Amino acid sequence: MRVLVIDPDDGTAEPLVCRLVRNGHQVRRARTGRAALQAWEQAEVVLLDLELPDLDGLQVCAEIRARGTTPLIAFTSRDTELDRVLSLRSGADDCLVKPYGFRELIARMNAVTRRVATGGVRPACPAGPCGWTRDA
Repeated sequence: MRVLVIDPDDGTAEPLVCRLVRNGHQVRRARTGRAALQAWEQAEVVLLDLELPDLDGLQVCAEIRARGTTPLIAFTSRDTELDRVLSLRSGADDCLVKPYGFRELIARMNAVTRRVATGGVRPACPAGPCGWTRDA
């Protein structure tokens, strides 16, 4: 999978990039929002730290979403519901609070790319309403 990591902090970005590469992903890194807006279209998934030095991370998120459907996972170091809600409203497909577990990140990357691959539509159940009844 081609992954764009948008994170200005070498201390968090470099270990993430290394782990993603070791897990078979092709990774590019952008350190600023402007660089991210130039590079995101080649990615199959975008990992966006909302704390950017030049642009508001929510603005970058909204701009990427306005231009395409590439799966985007936002990171925030602020552990408030409002920060997570704002990232989702800005167009993120998911939001993780730092620090996060690498296995969880990979699972979430797979989940958001799976939704895009299927067009966000669940396949129809061949036997009707998938076992749901009015009395259930």
